[in-house]
Amino acid sequence: MLTMKRFIAGWVVVLAVTGTAHAVTLITPPLVPLGDNNFECQIINVSTEALSVRMQVWGGSNNLISDSGVFTLNPGLGGIAGASTTDLPRYCKFIVDGMKRAVRASAYLVDPSVGSISVVVAE
Repeated sequence: MLTMKRFIAGWVVVLAVTGTAHAVTLITPPLVPLGDNNFECQIINVSTEALSVRMQVWGGSNNLISDSGVFTLNPGLGGIAGASTTDLPRYCKFIVDGMKRAVRASAYLVDPSVGSISVVVAE
């Protein structure tokens, strides 16, 4: 009987640990904005829960260019971060308090006259 109690207690611990949300970090490949093109990091919450998110723009010489700080992203909503700098190339880093499948995140090069001209997905 004692063994059965230990077995059940062990599964309760396993279920409690696996049910806990963990932070996931997603990073895009680098992009090089030229001319008037803008660089943007974009994320959308595709889950049914609010998530804590942090978005960062990094430069090619491994410099942190822009940091959104942690903010709450409600279901169905998105966030955009960008930065002006001469540090090339640039990439996005997304830190999400949740599972990878809860968000879609990417980096964009945007031409002000036509819109998005290049997109890379964060993994």
